[in-house]
Amino acid sequence: MALSPVPHFAELFPVCRCGGGTCGRCSGFQMTPRTAAVLWSLAQMLADHGYDDVEEHGSDPVRHEGGWSLFDRYPRMTWDQDAVWRRQAARAYDDLASDLENGRLPLPTCPAEEMALHMILQDAPPAVADDWTGLDETG
Repeated sequence: MALSPVPHFAELFPVCRCGGGTCGRCSGFQMTPRTAAVLWSLAQMLADHGYDDVEEHGSDPVRHEGGWSLFDRYPRMTWDQDAVWRRQAARAYDDLASDLENGRLPLPTCPAEEMALHMILQDAPPAVADDWTGLDETG
């Protein structure tokens, strides 16, 4: 599956540089365009991995043999979940990517999104270091 067209993250997440100590924008947390691009890329990539697992394994239990793209990284207590559960878990990545595409912070609204965000954040440093987040393509 091809990635969606890259949103204009510089417009969606403008960085405030006023330096004012009382500024509500720059004295608190700011999502930078680069961070948004990395999180968005990883959310899409991990969603695809989840859907690939559903296509390949369906409701088969996760085992140590390997061959999984995503769900073998989930807690062992989830390894017996069915394809419907896994598809919903994969959908959580799409929902977080959609938040970013629409200029919103990817704040989890359910346990599936919380786990998805955890996985995205876990993969972000090595993804940037290995240059597989598409940062060169996002400007």
